[in-house]
Amino acid sequence: MRELCLPIGLDPDEMRQLDQLVTSRVRLKKGETLYRGGDAFSTLYAIRMGSCKTTVLTEDGREQVPGYHMPGDVIGMYGIGTELHGCQAIALEDSEYCVLPFDELGGLAHNVAPLQRNL
Repeated sequence: MRELCLPIGLDPDEMRQLDQLVTSRVRLKKGETLYRGGDAFSTLYAIRMGSCKTTVLTEDGREQVPGYHMPGDVIGMYGIGTELHGCQAIALEDSEYCVLPFDELGGLAHNVAPLQRNL
């Protein structure tokens, strides 16, 4: 996480705790999907390298793009309230994502006010 811009205002110990949450990374090739609408939600993803777009389908089957995301962005937040991803995330180029387990991140944010504000 140290390479990302997310943890503004964290002291070194808080930063170390956040770094410990990132136990895995996902690499995707251009055009591959990180998650799809309707997939179970359990993690957020911080973009480490590359970029992606999030898309949703309209009722008539057209694809809409609610967002383009770059390194440092955290994606997947659409799923927090429903526990299902509400869109899909597609890599626009070869990309790498840090996996942030939401339950653990939420517990840490509960105790670290600057992280809670950033999220």
